Amino acid sequence: MVSNKDLEAGQKAMAEDFHLPGGGRKKLSQLVAGHLHWFDAAERRGMGWRDMIRALTTAGVTGKTGKPLSVGTLSATVWRKRAEAEAGKIDAFVRLMNAKLDAGDTNTCKGYIRSIIDAVEIDDQAIRIIGSKDILQAAIAGKQTENGNVRGFVRKWRARRDSNSCSTNR
Repeated sequence: MVSNKDLEAGQKAMAEDFHLPGGGRKKLSQLVAGHLHWFDAAERRGMGWRDMIRALTTAGVTGKTGKPLSVGTLSATVWRKRAEAEAGKIDAFVRLMNAKLDAGDTNTCKGYIRSIIDAVEIDDQAIRIIGSKDILQAAIAGKQTENGNVRGFVRKWRARRDSNSCSTNR
């Protein structure tokens, strides 16, 4: 949980970053991009957009006219910068996977693909890639799996009498 001191320190840093030498002001989009972590922390702490605007206004961050920012302006700017940050993470992930798959041997390639994808279903109309969104998000964010290894698999046992069943009457 983020402390009040951390949020206040973030406010102060944004205020210092916002007011440029010579009386100029940084663009809101640049300010938000540089302090996106503060907005994420404020939301985790339960602050709403109006609470964030009050905090920023108190710190001296205002709109072009010197009035407090509007909810629409701030929320749209934060969401746009979050989307850009996510797109950057996805691009980095794609480059990493392409490099690993281009340079790796067959077993390496299969291992990377199996670590993210559970199955690929192909029919006449569509190709579906099946897997966990959480695992894909963790891979994009560069996080390891829980145990640090490539995921294993669980056999799909069948109720019918087939190669997976055990006979007790031998």
